[in-house]
Amino acid sequence: MFRGLFYFLIFWLIHKAFTVYVSSQNWISWGSNFLLNFLYHHHCSRDLIRRDTIKLKKKPRHLSVILECRDNAGLEGLIHDTCELASWCICSAIPELTIYERKGFLKQYPEAVEKAIYSHLPFYMGREKHIVHVRNSCSNNENEQQEPIDLKVHLIAEEDGRDAIIDLTRGLADLTTKKVITSEQVTQELIDKELTESVIPEPDLLIIFSPYFKLRGFPPWQLRLCEIFHDPVFTSPSYLSFFKALSSYSNAEMRIGH
Repeated sequence: MFRGLFYFLIFWLIHKAFTVYVSSQNWISWGSNFLLNFLYHHHCSRDLIRRDTIKLKKKPRHLSVILECRDNAGLEGLIHDTCELASWCICSAIPELTIYERKGFLKQYPEAVEKAIYSHLPFYMGREKHIVHVRNSCSNNENEQQEPIDLKVHLIAEEDGRDAIIDLTRGLADLTTKKVITSEQVTQELIDKELTESVIPEPDLLIIFSPYFKLRGFPPWQLRLCEIFHDPVFTSPSYLSFFKALSSYSNAEMRIGH
């Protein structure tokens, strides 16, 4: 009886110690992020953002972000988050941005998103003009503007992930069966080309805004060489999380195997 009570007491003490440790870590993390949010707030200033990001050793050419549709924000919240991210990308000289929202609410309204971004940019850029092009997987690349684009925004959803690979596999199998192409012609380069044209080019950095590390059906083919940043503290986009992700990418060692 006393042995069982002794073991229970030990277990209770370990449990309490672990609870105190986790709580203290959460408070330290919250406090440090609160302070950093104050120190690194952009104040809607392109110059402050450029000052922060110009120090980085390297920056992604193509940034991808996984967003969740929050119940209290809805579609308007998603569009606002997209506008903020687009503004930060332009200020940081990142030319390509992909927004992944699993259910595809954003993907249905590329024109509305583009209009919202243009309305939002003056808060950061003032009268400085920038060209933004927003597309989804149904957009026709031939209709893109010929003048230089400062930011290209891709809107994708779950259907652009595994379903796109399945459709491509079926299409290639059908062409092979009909002897339009040979099996030797089905190479990694061909698959890369087809998936890049039908979905998105491979991103350099993926930021996950969620309490948990979940890819939520993000196109798997595009993640082979992609750096992934996740911090459970950041459940929605903030400039601090954006800058932390860029800093993490800047310090990452790229070791590509052969």
